Amino acid sequence: MSPGICKIYYPGLLGPPVPLDELDNSAWPGKDELPVLSRFFARGKVCALDSDRYGLSIESRILKLLGVATQQDQIPIADVRHAYYGCSDDCQWCLDPVHIQVDLDEAILLANDKLLLNEQEARQIIKDINLHFAQDGLRVEYCAPHEWLLKGQLDLTTSPLSKVMYKNINSYLPHGNDEHRWRQIINEIQMLLHGHAVNERRLLQGKPTINSLWLWGSGQYNSIAKEFDLLCSDDKLATQTASLAGITHKTLLMEMDSVSLANRNSLIILTGQMDMVRSKDVFGWFATLKKFDNQILAPIYKMLEKRQLKKIVLQSDTFEIILNQAGTNRGVFSWLKPEKSFQKKMIQLRSQYAN
Repeated sequence: MSPGICKIYYPGLLGPPVPLDELDNSAWPGKDELPVLSRFFARGKVCALDSDRYGLSIESRILKLLGVATQQDQIPIADVRHAYYGCSDDCQWCLDPVHIQVDLDEAILLANDKLLLNEQEARQIIKDINLHFAQDGLRVEYCAPHEWLLKGQLDLTTSPLSKVMYKNINSYLPHGNDEHRWRQIINEIQMLLHGHAVNERRLLQGKPTINSLWLWGSGQYNSIAKEFDLLCSDDKLATQTASLAGITHKTLLMEMDSVSLANRNSLIILTGQMDMVRSKDVFGWFATLKKFDNQILAPIYKMLEKRQLKKIVLQSDTFEIILNQAGTNRGVFSWLKPEKSFQKKMIQLRSQYAN
């Protein structure tokens, strides 16, 4: 069999949006702690990625990697959910439960799946919202505890959920011809949620409340082109899309199965590290990088050395690093050009590609 290609999508590779160049040298992990990632930085070919008005968002990247053909600048997550869950209504939007922390100057979106809603809580809230808007041509549909859909015609431009997490929502609110109507709708929903029985119980239990809903993800996908034989991922959207495309997929095991990846085109999507990046936890981010290096990159790099893979493509938010078989051998005169430290290379990449 001919060697295949392994593509890895790892958003947040460049870390939290904080000034890392001010961090003490002793706090940085060394090459011995991140040996494979250091090799990627030193020997790989770095290329800038294209973008759209979303940045590209994590959701956009995932759909693009999995070959989903969409209309310009649309992220049709609602359409993907509708197809995956087999919802009865023709829903146009995602309408996901969130917790927003409000103070005098800001409203920070802190939680979606971290709410740890159960199905009963979600269905009870949805039922009451639908009763409230029964005469307004709006209907909320349950898919999963943290994944809801909205049936309703709205002419709005919205922002993907991944772009808003841990940020001030005032810069990302829906806008367009129906923004005034939507503002009235969401105000009524927030009033309903404020005194809702589900939230009162959650307050007594010390759990975060569901105090708003986030509208996003409209549009339609046209088709899915199957480029990869296998997907390994910790991301729900990725596994849902792969299921629709008929791509073999499995929940990512931190100890990679080299037998299943060798000599085939595989895609790995990891998004769990984004909690550390969004919350600006530098040392938590370092810990996730070490785990990524040791348990994901290391066994895949060995496959490249054994010629079981033709190349590895490590993609992040705004750039990718391509390492082929020749990159596993530094050559006879490599000692003449010592590799930069992980710290220096990371700061260099951040200056060029941090978004």
